[in-house]
Formats: sequence, C-alpha cells, structure tokens
Amino acid sequence: ARLLVGPQIRVEVPGNVKRLKPTRSNILAALRELSSKTSPNDTVVVFLAGHGENWSGGRYHFLPTDFFRRDTRIKGRNVIDWADDVMPVFSRVKGRRLLFLDACNAAASRNRTLLGDANASRFTAFQAASSDQQAWEFAQEGHGAFTYVLIQGLKGVTEARDPARRAVTVYSLGPYVKRVVERRTQGAQTPEFAPQGDFVLAR
Repeated sequence: ARLLVGPQIRVEVPGNVKRLKPTRSNILAALRELSSKTSPNDTVVVFLAGHGENWSGGRYHFLPTDFFRRDTRIKGRNVIDWADDVMPVFSRVKGRRLLFLDACNAAASRNRTLLGDANASRFTAFQAASSDQQAWEFAQEGHGAFTYVLIQGLKGVTEARDPARRAVTVYSLGPYVKRVVERRTQGAQTPEFAPQGDFVLAR
C-alpha cells in the first residue's frame, strides 16, 4: 500500500505503509507502480481527495501539493491532467479497478472525464459530486462529506449493506453514499458512481 498525505494531516496507519506527500511526481509514480505490479486476480483501489478544476476544451485537472500559479487565467505548473496523466496509466492496471474521487467538477465533461472513462475502460468509479457541484467539507467530522460517508459505508453500517449477501457491495455502497451525502448537504452535493459489476467490498 502507498499513502500520500498532505503535510498538515496526521494519519495513523498500521502496518508497512509508505507515506509521501501528494506531489505531482509522487502521485504519478504511485500510479505507475500499480500498473507494473498488478495481476488479473488483484483488486486495485485508488482514492484521490483534493482540489480539481475544469480547463479549456473540457480538460480536467487535479491540483497536487506542489501546484503553483500566479494568475488564475493560466493553468499553472504541476497540474495532473486526467486524460494525459491518469487515464493512460490507470487503464493499464490489471484486475478489478476501483477509483474514488473526492474533488469538485469531475463530471462536468462526461465524455472526457471520470464517469465516461470509467464506462469506456471498464473500471468502477465513485465521485464526490455531480457536474459543477462543490465537494463539501464536514468540519466536525474532519473529512469531506463524500469521504466521511464513504468510510462509514465501508465500515459496514446497516444502510450500506446488501442484506442478501450480508456485506457491503458495489451496488449497495453507491446508492447509500449518494443518498446520505445528498441528505446531509441538503441537496447541494450529489455523488455519482459508475459500477462495472457487483462484488463484495467489505463484510
């Protein structure tokens, strides 16, 4: 496992987990490592939380910790371009692939960004908000709304479980996250997901 966290965040993770800052080079290196080490029998999970923005031509960018610009009219340095940087690597990852994205605006250009690519490349995608929505923070819980509800679902809260399988599955988690985030943000944020088959995520 590889954990990339911002310098102001304290995260306690047991076991042998590498921790690095989420700079452009570190994020891309982690993705390349996944593409080179996975097998068809693996289940690969990538979780990205941070800032995202749309740019000209429907391009979508992530803004890592070493992102820099002086003028909002320009793209800036060290952006991570979804189409050029992420998809070519993620599409080569073998096995079942799940991508969780807690950032704004990832669905604004559906044919080019997360959900469209998830369907085309057959990976399961969960994103924090629908087109042009803000991804809200829960100050008291210390997480983004999407991330907090996602964690609760994966912990196995009753509402997120498939009663027939007695487990949290892709098909039970997606509607749960959407329903609870939408309710708790009073409709201001509506998560979306593109499933590629149902399978157990947690018991």
